[in-house]
Amino acid sequence: MKAELINLLKKRGGDYSYAYGVVSGKSSKLLSYHQTENLALFKSLDEVATFLSGTEYEQDIQGAMGKMIDADKLEKGILSGFMRIYNEIAVHLPPGDRNTLAEMTMGYIGTTNLQVAIRMVHSKANPEEIKKMLSPGRWGNEFTDDIVGSGSIRDLLEKLKGTKYEVLVEEIEEYEKTKNTISLEVRLEKLLVKRWLALKDTMSPDLQSYIAKNIDMMNITYALRITEEHVDAKDIFIEGGKYVSREMFERMAKSSPSDAVEILHKTPFYNAAKEGIGHFEKAGSFIKLENLLNGVIIKRFADDALFRPLSMSSIILFIARKRMEIKNLRRIIVCIAGKIPANEIKEMLVRV
Repeated sequence: MKAELINLLKKRGGDYSYAYGVVSGKSSKLLSYHQTENLALFKSLDEVATFLSGTEYEQDIQGAMGKMIDADKLEKGILSGFMRIYNEIAVHLPPGDRNTLAEMTMGYIGTTNLQVAIRMVHSKANPEEIKKMLSPGRWGNEFTDDIVGSGSIRDLLEKLKGTKYEVLVEEIEEYEKTKNTISLEVRLEKLLVKRWLALKDTMSPDLQSYIAKNIDMMNITYALRITEEHVDAKDIFIEGGKYVSREMFERMAKSSPSDAVEILHKTPFYNAAKEGIGHFEKAGSFIKLENLLNGVIIKRFADDALFRPLSMSSIILFIARKRMEIKNLRRIIVCIAGKIPANEIKEMLVRV
């Protein structure tokens, strides 16, 4: 039946018809938010693994099964599942979009890994604890061990010489002066965005829109962090967004968190930012804010995909939802292994 659907769509034409056929078959296998919330109530990783063995991740988590469930293997299994599913879709996309999505997926993982390593080295975390928080990506094991074993930020940055991240070495003095990792994190995301935008002429308008909204989300998060951490806003703004201009960003950075959110009142992010900053003021964490901002982006592509199913919007929507599903599963696994109460786990989950 699925093969017949794909052939029918292919006859109707369009660059995304075949990929849409693959996505259509996989969308029904996404976990519902109700299922995800129920997972957060489980008391052990055995229960989580048993549940996942009845889902699309069954073949990916076999290495984690046994008398004692291994949290690291379970987490890496679902991440391997994401990459397997992503590759099954990407092979059917036009080259420009395929290359951009690869950079947005694997490039994003590499950037996020290095940001996590920087934050945790800054806070003097144990190397094994750092490694548990990293996602499988393009890094080799030797490079990963070298990075997480750094005794200081200076040591970590020195190890980046000769890699595509070596420009971070220029930030050593700024970090040592402020003892804050924001300048390093922003520099990383600017490198990532630069690679995304270098592919702009070969990608679809839908992907261009997705990138612009992700840049807006980065800028909103950094502006609100600056209001709390009292960091100089100079050179933090990332060019390329759709709704958040440099002038808006600078005004937000100089305001209190609640006033900063009001500056977003004419953007689609306003309600999410208002709810997210309210949660931050109670809990002291930006996780809820980032989840809500991600939800805004997913909702806009869901609306577009409804009216243009045979478009890149449908592909972006599925991959974004799958990525958020993976994020939720990782948080559940890590938190259950760490004996975090279910109500706290639920607060960290993204609604997809």
